[in-house]
Amino acid sequence: MLRALIWKDYRINRLIIFAGALLFIAPLAAVSLLNAWADVRYGGPYYPWSVALEFGANLGLMLSVITLAMLGGTAFACERADRSAEFLAGLPLGRRQVILSKTLLSVVPALVLWGCGLVVLWVVAPACVTADQALAETIGDSENNLLPVLAAMSVAVFGSAWLGSSFLPSHNIATGLSFGFPILVFGIVRAVEFAVEEYELTVRWLPTVFVLLGLAGYVGGIVIYVRRLNG
Repeated sequence: MLRALIWKDYRINRLIIFAGALLFIAPLAAVSLLNAWADVRYGGPYYPWSVALEFGANLGLMLSVITLAMLGGTAFACERADRSAEFLAGLPLGRRQVILSKTLLSVVPALVLWGCGLVVLWVVAPACVTADQALAETIGDSENNLLPVLAAMSVAVFGSAWLGSSFLPSHNIATGLSFGFPILVFGIVRAVEFAVEEYELTVRWLPTVFVLLGLAGYVGGIVIYVRRLNG
């Protein structure tokens, strides 16, 4: 039963997964082709390979947020019109299997994209650093400063889209609203920071707030989905 549900959810989300893979690969492919062309044309890469790969991987991970938002937004909303999700959830143990299937179809692509991005950032790009220590420091700064916030924001966007998908009338609305959620949270945290005059509050706590709210959205979406079935 679970295998059939996963296959069904894959058919619904395959275009999103394919588009997400292209969004991740496109920046890396673009900077690689640019450097390869410059190497042939001018006898050297346009940018140092470590910097180019770091930029491409970071941009690919940023674009993966779009993929997570779309996966979360389609979790329940796409099937509400024909009530296929409700029918499947009414079967024995159906609710758990439906939720597990939808979770796997969102989490696994995200882990694959992030795994590939981290391999490029932590293995491939540093291996391309030669004698220029400044380039290695640039990569280290990116890992230490950007990645935690980006990962936390990905969780927040997915959780808010998943929550919206459980009750909003359209997956497009759920996906669209999820993009504004991190902006709203950032504004609230900044307002609190200025109110209490603790000017390191955002830097220290924003990733944690993103993760907690994202997980709360995920749990809330499941609760609303189950209550809609029971109602």
